[in-house]
Amino acid sequence: MSTTSNFHSSSNRRWYDKKRFTLLLSFFCFPLGLIPLWMGKSFNLAGKIFISGGLGLLFSIALLSDKNKNTNSLSNNNLNNIENKKLNKNTENNVKIEIISTDFFMNIKASFGVRLPYRVDKTQLEKIANDIKSQHPGYEKYFITYHLPGENAESVAWATTHFDPTLAVKILGLTSEEYEELRNSKVDVKGKIVGKWFIDSGMTSRILIISEDNKNQFIETTRFKDGSISEIKLTKKDNKYLYKNALGEYLKVEEDGRLSLHTSNKLLGTYEKMD
Repeated sequence: MSTTSNFHSSSNRRWYDKKRFTLLLSFFCFPLGLIPLWMGKSFNLAGKIFISGGLGLLFSIALLSDKNKNTNSLSNNNLNNIENKKLNKNTENNVKIEIISTDFFMNIKASFGVRLPYRVDKTQLEKIANDIKSQHPGYEKYFITYHLPGENAESVAWATTHFDPTLAVKILGLTSEEYEELRNSKVDVKGKIVGKWFIDSGMTSRILIISEDNKNQFIETTRFKDGSISEIKLTKKDNKYLYKNALGEYLKVEEDGRLSLHTSNKLLGTYEKMD
């Protein structure tokens, strides 16, 4: 008798009195799913309050998290749109610059990569820096790197102007005067000159000459801005010139006469041939 009675009691339970079912419904159909939870008798009043409050808190956190994510995404998109409209612009001193990279972190710092049309002096760099800062107010620090024509934001900076928090202007590469002096300098080499190139790259600008001596050996002669000269023996393989180094770097003379610098899987730079 008792077994039959228990069977009928279990079978006749209302659907909203089934504990597992009401829990699943409350979670997956929140907040409407709480209605059968409160209609049923599977949980006492304290249990109902605890489940309702817990689910409410959980979904509130999820909504706030999603809202913050969307806000950050919109903020970043707005910043990108602003920068895209200002990629090419004339500064107060009529130097047409190109902003090639930006990075913002809250109101703490703003970073910019700027491509210049030519070498400028420190006074012009200071004016450009103040112009950029005035157009993007509200940050504690500003970090601005400058790159020469043809260089990207990943290349070695030619100059920097950092507000940290006061402005410091530094030219890391060749000034206009140093550039002309180096280009016009004479470099004595042994044997026949294969080619002569100016490597204009941030702090390491230099003249590079490949020559072939009377023993059919190839030599790379490099002259730096301080007047120092280095020589390296090269091994020619087709149009490539190999030399000992830990990074697998090699030189290649392109069909148009330009010189390119490579690793085993990456192009590091391409340089114009000098007359």
